[in-house]
Amino acid sequence: MSYTADIIATAVANGVTPAIALAVARRESGINQYRPDGSLLIGSAGEIGIFQVKPSSAPGVDLTDPQQNIQAGVGYLASLHRRFGSWPLAIAAYNWGPGRVQDAMGGKLAIPGSVTTYVNAVLGSSGQLSAGTQITPGKLALGAIFSVALLILVLK
Repeated sequence: MSYTADIIATAVANGVTPAIALAVARRESGINQYRPDGSLLIGSAGEIGIFQVKPSSAPGVDLTDPQQNIQAGVGYLASLHRRFGSWPLAIAAYNWGPGRVQDAMGGKLAIPGSVTTYVNAVLGSSGQLSAGTQITPGKLALGAIFSVALLILVLK
């Protein structure tokens, strides 16, 4: 079953760029709720379904239901975008956790290469990453990370 139309509609309703929501779902699960054998897609850390949402991120939501999984995943993306003000930071927080991104913005943590790879892959897949513009790993101060986010937005 294809969930693309549902993801797009939910993204539009939540103010999320549909291409970004689709790219996150594609990166997380290949836009699949179930494995080829019919079993529920569950990640190594217990994340569930299309958006690989952790139950702790969506209390009270039945993440095994594809529609609720889409609502939870897109809603979480929307909340992260409101919190961080840019798609690169919101996507990093979706992958790595908002607390860690906040710490990286304050210069307390280095952003690992796996997170920058994830962010660049999602932005590239969504058409939001301009040629030659990448987020690089390392310890980023608040000004530097916002400069990267601003550069991506200006060049798109």
